[in-house]
Amino acid sequence: MLLPELQAITEVTINYNHDGGDNNCVTSGISANNGKLKFTSVVKIGAAADSNEATAWTGDDANRDVKYAVGKNVLKTNITNANDANKQLLDHFKQQHCSSTASDYNAVAASDLFKRQLVRSLPGLENSEDTTTTPPSLLDTAIKAKYGTEGSKFEEQLWKKVNNLKPKINKDKTTESLHLESATDFEKLTEALARQLASMKKEAKIAEGEPAKKKDSEEKTEEKKDGDNTATPVCSIQNQTACEAVTGTSPTGKAKVCG
Repeated sequence: MLLPELQAITEVTINYNHDGGDNNCVTSGISANNGKLKFTSVVKIGAAADSNEATAWTGDDANRDVKYAVGKNVLKTNITNANDANKQLLDHFKQQHCSSTASDYNAVAASDLFKRQLVRSLPGLENSEDTTTTPPSLLDTAIKAKYGTEGSKFEEQLWKKVNNLKPKINKDKTTESLHLESATDFEKLTEALARQLASMKKEAKIAEGEPAKKKDSEEKTEEKKDGDNTATPVCSIQNQTACEAVTGTSPTGKAKVCG
């Protein structure tokens, strides 16, 4: 938020009293015992009052306040400095947070944060703090595979996927879907990010468990097949010995078990 240009008004009021009554001192001096001369000075923001010295003291019979009001830019330097500081803060938070998407691939690709995350996507480098690889072609290949040559697929592979996400956030006693494409509320974006990461972590754990369950199920099925087949040999190269063990003449109209 920037401060508006404010003009301070210096307003001076003079009260001139000759002898304690209603007479001022336009033509006569101040009485030694009862005369008073009072000055009141105020600095305020707003329109300057009209100075009335031409009419307030036209004679001794009017004890009136005379006002002199002059506008001065006494706050100009302070306001300018404050606004400069505010602009720097706004620029800082605009860079650090989510007021807008970083759609310029070249600017993003030059960031060490971007490079570090890509390095961490490589096998065995999940916790790396490096922003380069040895050889450098490992990182270059990863970038091209993900975002295309010179970032040709950057928008498609990053922001289109992000914009299609509709993470849930709290709203009163229920939840609502947050549209990341238009969201600018930092608190909501933070909550959405936390929920999305939790969801991705849960899905990864489920995916890791599925191969083990599938393998276990296949082994049990194979065991069941083996158990079912022990009583009745079936002809194949694996059980040729069992087939040869079956002798005798088959009943009329019946084929042999092993041919």
